[in-house]
Amino acid sequence: MKSCKSHLELISKLAAEKWGEVWMSELIREYCKISQLNGEDAATPNNRKGQIKRAFHVGSCTADTLIILYYAIGCELEISRKQTIAIP
Repeated sequence: MKSCKSHLELISKLAAEKWGEVWMSELIREYCKISQLNGEDAATPNNRKGQIKRAFHVGSCTADTLIILYYAIGCELEISRKQTIAIP
C-alpha cells in the first residue's frame, strides 16, 4: 500500500514534467478550478496556496485533497477492494 507521502511525491514529479519549474503554481491553480467546479466558491489560489504547499512539505493531506491533486494533473484514481478468503 502506498503512503500519502509517496502519492504526493508522484504528483509533484508528474506536475513538474507537465509544467516545469512553475509546477506548484500551476498545480494550485488547477486544484482551485476543480474545487470551484465542485462548489467551493472560496477556493482561490491565494487562500489554498498554504494548504497545498504544506501538504507537500509534511507529506500528508486529506483524501479529498489527494484526489483533486491527481485530477489537477490529468490523472484519475481507481479504487478497488481486495478480499482475503480464509481457506480451512
